[in-house]
Amino acid sequence: MKPLNIFIFLLILWFWCINLSAGKIYTWTDENGVIHITEDPPPASGRLEEVIDYTPKTEEEIRDIRQQQESRRTQRVKELALQNAQKARKIADETNIRAQEAARKADEAGKRAQEFKDKIGYDTDRIKRNRSKIRKLELEAFTALNLARQAAEEARNAEEQAKTAEQRVKEIINREKESDLQPAEVKR
Repeated sequence: MKPLNIFIFLLILWFWCINLSAGKIYTWTDENGVIHITEDPPPASGRLEEVIDYTPKTEEEIRDIRQQQESRRTQRVKELALQNAQKARKIADETNIRAQEAARKADEAGKRAQEFKDKIGYDTDRIKRNRSKIRKLELEAFTALNLARQAAEEARNAEEQAKTAEQRVKEIINREKESDLQPAEVKR
């Protein structure tokens, strides 16, 4: 039951603090064990628990605090967007290198298959004897070509994601510049 009393006490204190003007808040317990939170000092029969000095913030201070919070939030968003853009660019560059390597391997496999066919020539007996090797080399070339196409598609997708992430960073920076150029809010 005590944790519930403490929770209720803190909740009441919080609500009370919202509407208070400068002054003191007294927390005291009466003879029945009931906790009270008031702006007035406790009566002689009450037992004082705590006194909290409270000074409310001015509208200007509240506005400054909110601007600082918004500035920090904007900075975090910008940093996260920049990190995402850097990661996306790194992935795009890596997939592009893999795609180039896969294309090179596919080209080499195709050349090996063609060189072997050229070596055999058009002699039907030689073609028949080397049919399995020709098929094997052609299959290797075909497989390498498919892998190169897949790698190229992955590289295109990664490049697109990197450009999107980089565009997001540019938009955030532009919004930040626009808000810096706008006149400051008129103070009341």
